[in-house]
Amino acid sequence: MVDLSFLPTPQGSNSRTWTRPPLDDSLTFPELFEFHAKHSPEHPVRTYSDEKKNIHPICYPEAFRAIRKAAKIESPVLGILAAADSITYATLVIGMMYAGYAPFPISTRNSVTFHTSTGSS
Repeated sequence: MVDLSFLPTPQGSNSRTWTRPPLDDSLTFPELFEFHAKHSPEHPVRTYSDEKKNIHPICYPEAFRAIRKAAKIESPVLGILAAADSITYATLVIGMMYAGYAPFPISTRNSVTFHTSTGSS
């Protein structure tokens, strides 16, 4: 268990919608989303605004459903070259991790020379 006594206020301690996960390394990063889908279903993971500037939350159960959907992608090689919004991109990467893959995000900011010099294609 990680000792958090040095923190002035542990993260989320005053939240009515968030439950602290175990800090004993028993959950992987993607499994934290499953934990919170069950134990913090009303807590927002992200928020976004629509074209009318209305704010919409994405809570853990909705995010975890999308992560599981992304985890169903079957391919021996998974590279990502996408110009998607941050919510979609993060969901895809975490879904790949949840499925047991090691995602390899490819940046459009890097040159072809960079990608080929690192062994990617």
